[in-house]
Amino acid sequence: MVKHKPVKSLKDFCLATIPKFVKDHVTRCAHVTQCSWYKMMTGDIDATSDDLLSAEVKKFEEYIRQHMVWTLREEMFGLILKGIDEGFIQVRKGWRPDRNHTQYGRVLDALLGFTEAVAWPKLRTLDFSEVPRCLRRKILDMIPRLNGIRTLMMCPGKSGGYIPLKGEAALEFSINLSHLNQICHFSLKKDCTIEILTSLVDNSKKTLKILDIENSKGIGDSCVPVLVECKNLEQLNICGTKLTDEAKARMLMGLPQLKHLIRADFLADILGWIDYLDEVQNPVYEIREFLPSQSYFFHETWQLELVVDMCPKLEKMMFIYHKDICPSLLPIAGLKHLTDLQIHGGGWTDSQLDQLLQIVGPGLKHLGLISVKDLTIDILGELFKTCYKIEGVVFNNCVFSTRIGRIYPKLKLEYLTELVITCNIRKEYLSWIFSISPQLKILHLGYSTSIDDSVFLDSLQSGALTKLQELQVERSTELSMTTVYSLFQFCPNLKSLGDLRAWTGISGQELGELRLLAHVQNLDIDLSSHQILRRFLGLSGEERETMINLLTGPVLERIRLAEQEQRNQGFQQLEE
Repeated sequence: MVKHKPVKSLKDFCLATIPKFVKDHVTRCAHVTQCSWYKMMTGDIDATSDDLLSAEVKKFEEYIRQHMVWTLREEMFGLILKGIDEGFIQVRKGWRPDRNHTQYGRVLDALLGFTEAVAWPKLRTLDFSEVPRCLRRKILDMIPRLNGIRTLMMCPGKSGGYIPLKGEAALEFSINLSHLNQICHFSLKKDCTIEILTSLVDNSKKTLKILDIENSKGIGDSCVPVLVECKNLEQLNICGTKLTDEAKARMLMGLPQLKHLIRADFLADILGWIDYLDEVQNPVYEIREFLPSQSYFFHETWQLELVVDMCPKLEKMMFIYHKDICPSLLPIAGLKHLTDLQIHGGGWTDSQLDQLLQIVGPGLKHLGLISVKDLTIDILGELFKTCYKIEGVVFNNCVFSTRIGRIYPKLKLEYLTELVITCNIRKEYLSWIFSISPQLKILHLGYSTSIDDSVFLDSLQSGALTKLQELQVERSTELSMTTVYSLFQFCPNLKSLGDLRAWTGISGQELGELRLLAHVQNLDIDLSSHQILRRFLGLSGEERETMINLLTGPVLERIRLAEQEQRNQGFQQLEE
């Protein structure tokens, strides 16, 4: 039976009360310190409102320091700011056009003053996506006093209201950065400039390991001498900047420890520049991921060989195959550390994918085959025997034979925990894969898979799928509540099940009753609709754009190349 939701810990309950406690306290103090009668109550008639507010802020700060568990300071920082923000909301709700606007403004300023209570030098992480919109400018000004920060992320907040760092604001921020000399992780998308980058590197070049300046148009070729000073840099995101490929090549040559270039679809191009410049003899780099170009998608054989020679420690690779541009995938076999491989296009034998997997398969943990043709049950058996350590497999839009073929009952995939199949495949294939995957936890099936109640019933009764934690079936005409009840009975760890609304065998009434049952019995399972779509929408805009480009771009490029070849043949016939 599906498990019940766990009871929250005492720590979680205590932390959940902090925003309300802070809101009530700071709102009350903000109101009374701006009232004239409060001076008489305190007995200090000569004190100004600012003096009274400073005293209350100091008391509040002292109370926090005495009662806070300092190992929870990052969580407490966010919760206190949330409480102050809720105080702002409460005061704004009470505003009326006929009220005293001056008093209203003073109360809001007083609320803002309580942010001084969280000016903690020992704070290690500051993520502006967690800072409420109305407090961001104040926290920006406090950065020089937060000199213990290791991670500084200048991300837009959840409430929107992105504050651009332009002009004087950018200059002030670069000055504030000069007070921080231990930063390991820095992120500033869109607005990073050479002044900000210089200030950061001058003070934290020895400690900086992760740098994200994506889409910053103020970063150009003149920034390369500054970037190469960060000799310990391991992760870098420079997508969308004004750096040319030659500048990126020189940057890579100057960063010996760099391992992760985020969304670096330009890697093959900058390696070509390094080879052309010929300033380094037998260059070898620590880069771990390869992504195909999002402008021309298909890489030639010499580019693939260059990547293998210069980046032999690649662990993750996505490659888009084209028979006329790179007829063989075998050069990839030179990557001895490959653990994650994704191949788009081609056939099992004509692209020499079969030979490639014979070489790199034993080391693979994740394999994705997209639009690969000529797959059969025999080929699957061969693939799984070779990639016996595989943990995750994706078959997307692949062409499977309708022939049943030979079954491999003795084969076991002891490490396979995630399986994604979004292509037309026989239910006998599915039953066999389920039976040989005793550790399967995540299962995603597309609308074209031939799945029905009998597949799940037979698999569950034979002991398969019992460790399933997530099942997503995009759409099905053959699944009903029978499958749902069987999963509830045999899969105690099941936490996510969808998209039940797209299963035509389940009526709206049955789905409503099931969700009510899960709510009443406090079952720890997500039965909501469009779970996959919501995860996609939860990605950043750049990640969504990259995913869409890599899914649709190669198809359009293949069409363009085919049309171009047809035109060329027509011209040749006319000339003859």
